[in-house]
Amino acid sequence: MEKQQVLDNLLTGVLVVDEAMKVTYLNTSAESLLGVSRVKSQGQPLAHLLGEYLSMSRFEEILATGQGFIDADCNLGQVHVELAVSVLEGDSRRLVIELTPIDQLKRLSQDAFHQVQQQASQEILRGLAHEIKNPLGGLRGAAQLLSLELTPEQREYTDLIMAQVDRLTDLVDRLLGPKTGPQRSLINIHQVLERVRTLVCLQVPEGIRILRDYDPSLPDMALDGAQIEQAVLNILQNAAQALGESGQIILRSRVASGVTLQGSRHRMVARIDIEDNGPGVPEKLKDTLFYPLVTGRADGSGMGLAIAQSLVALHGGRIELDSQPGRTLFTLYLPMEEA
Repeated sequence: MEKQQVLDNLLTGVLVVDEAMKVTYLNTSAESLLGVSRVKSQGQPLAHLLGEYLSMSRFEEILATGQGFIDADCNLGQVHVELAVSVLEGDSRRLVIELTPIDQLKRLSQDAFHQVQQQASQEILRGLAHEIKNPLGGLRGAAQLLSLELTPEQREYTDLIMAQVDRLTDLVDRLLGPKTGPQRSLINIHQVLERVRTLVCLQVPEGIRILRDYDPSLPDMALDGAQIEQAVLNILQNAAQALGESGQIILRSRVASGVTLQGSRHRMVARIDIEDNGPGVPEKLKDTLFYPLVTGRADGSGMGLAIAQSLVALHGGRIELDSQPGRTLFTLYLPMEEA
């Protein structure tokens, strides 16, 4: 049982086949990669799982000679993997087939890089924000004192100064991020999505439709409802603004398996998709879109997506972007168990 738990925690998919080229074992990652069930796959011919990737004679040759091989770029339908085959000696020879997802390894590398970059930019912003808040406080205090010496007509100018100071202070506070960690409680994620959907529907033009595609099997989760609501709201508002006067947005919930978040492997996570059919994210912005103050709109602050990523990260999750003209997909991954 302990050995199976170890294998199930591997990012690499592992299959074992016997001399008759029938599957005797596959781990959780292999289930996810191949889109099959462990129970139903046991005893099935290997060809049913790998399709026409290799003729069975190639595998039978490996079984006979004991010499394995590695295919560094193997296309198995929807996934690209590095496929390695070796022989397991024992009472009878068996083949061990390892499937290492190339796309997932690239994503992990990119996630690690982006996480470091985001942490570095947040530290710079925090230092800058503190330096800005001190003179802002002095400026507001001076304006308040000055207003006591002015006529009601002249106070209009000091009121304007204080209003602008308050606006800048609010922006600086947003740069600093949440003042507390997530205040978790068991919530239904669909109730959060519905609140956001209702709010945005009241704001968007009539030509924009916001559709729902929820998985009712998602269980209640230990989340900070207000923080996740803010994260989804920021992304949904961005999507609506990108569409202009007409278009379609889909709010989708699913269960994803075998996902690694912030270095931890999760058997099951919640996946929330926000998909629109707008013009897409400009190529030059894709790698920096979640950084603070980065925006593709002239009237944007560049804070919405940075705050959303920060809030989701506090829950041990992440946000991914996949965009091309006609389809932009933001995906939130949230652990089902409390981090």
